[in-house]
Amino acid sequence: LGRSDLTILNGEECVASGNSASGVKLDNVNNITITETIFESNEWSAIYQTGGSSSVISHNIFSNNQNYSQDSNNKGGAIYSNMPSVEILSNDFYNNVATYGGAIYVNSGSPFIYDNLLSSNTSHLSGGAIYVGGSDSPVIKFNTIAGDISSNNEGGAVFISNSGSNRTVINENIISD
Repeated sequence: LGRSDLTILNGEECVASGNSASGVKLDNVNNITITETIFESNEWSAIYQTGGSSSVISHNIFSNNQNYSQDSNNKGGAIYSNMPSVEILSNDFYNNVATYGGAIYVNSGSPFIYDNLLSSNTSHLSGGAIYVGGSDSPVIKFNTIAGDISSNNEGGAVFISNSGSNRTVINENIISD
């Protein structure tokens, strides 16, 4: 998409089910808002966003977005983000699969992952529910993470690969088997 701003509300403008690629792929789109949409059974990341400035992804349902290739480029079964600012708020994630970050993979910026339900997501290597790599000051707060699995036993719930000196905040979450 070549737009500077994008809003998807209630999924009426977006078919995001059963795609053999990403449900929504956004390259260099700024000020993205995606809310109240269902992303189901896509074969790559349901939302793939890179190169833009900011996004807010809230009140969506992500289920059964899976890629079984176990390719090292297979990141984020539900959401892949490589943007300076991403807020992932009050979404439900069920049964999503990827090599890294079964539900969510954030590669840069300062992600704010808040008040989500993540259940039964799987990574083949790291981050059954959430994988954060190369980010500045990620905040993961008030989420419920239950029954998520890393097949490689590297962060069944959350895996952080942050080589920077900035603070990572992970608190007030409920994490269980």
